[in-house]
Amino acid sequence: MTGTKVLLIVLILFVVLFIFFIIWGAGGKPEGNKDSKSQAKEFNSQPHPTLEAFSGLLTPFSPRLQASQLQPPLKVFDLQSTPLYAVRILPDSDHKIRQATFSVRQNNTCAHVTYEDQDNLDKDNKNPNRFTFAIHQEGGMLNIGRNPHLQAAPCEVRLQ
Repeated sequence: MTGTKVLLIVLILFVVLFIFFIIWGAGGKPEGNKDSKSQAKEFNSQPHPTLEAFSGLLTPFSPRLQASQLQPPLKVFDLQSTPLYAVRILPDSDHKIRQATFSVRQNNTCAHVTYEDQDNLDKDNKNPNRFTFAIHQEGGMLNIGRNPHLQAAPCEVRLQ
C-alpha cells in the first residue's frame, strides 16, 4: 500500500466518524424534563467585562436622556427635602442606547445614584459626584438617594 492510499483511508475513516458523532449528538434529548424553549426562557447570562467596556466607549456618542423620558419628569432632584427618589426611565424604541449623566451640584459626595435595567443588573459608578449610565431602549429604574453620613448639608443632583 502506498502512502496516498493510507492517507485516503484515514481521511474517509475520519469523515465517517465525524458524521456518526454529529448524528449521535443531534438525536439526544435536552437534560432534565424541560424542553429547550423553557430552558431558553430561564437562561440568565451575566454581563461580560469586555462588552461592558465597549458600552462605556460608545456611550458618549449616544443621544442624551431627557427629563421628559423620566417618570416623574424631573431634571433636578433635591435630596434635602426628599432623601430618596425612585425614578422610572421610560422605554424609547428609537434609540438603542441613551446616555444619562447626573452630577452632584455641591461636589460633596452627598448623593448616590444607581441604575437598574430590565435584566436586574445594577449599574454603579466610581466617581462619587458624577454618575454616567448607558440606558438601554427598554428603560429601567434609577435610584437617587442621599448618603447617610451627610444629612445636614444641602444636596442636589442634576440631570445633565
